[in-house]
Amino acid sequence: MILLLIALIYYILKNKKAYVLLDFTISILCCILLIWMLISTTLMSLLVYPFMVLITGLELLIEMIKIFLII
Repeated sequence: MILLLIALIYYILKNKKAYVLLDFTISILCCILLIWMLISTTLMSLLVYPFMVLITGLELLIEMIKIFLII
């Protein structure tokens, strides 16, 4: 959960000159957290799950667009 908050703060505060590798690493962390949320059945994970899916989906979409633009 703490990593999720760090990732969200990073994406809110990052500048446009951030490294692509760092962006991709943060997206992978979000995916790992999403998988953890799917496996976990705690009440907190069930409450945060829809928000987590939205954030992860958006970040992966942004990363795929960045990779295609670089290539």
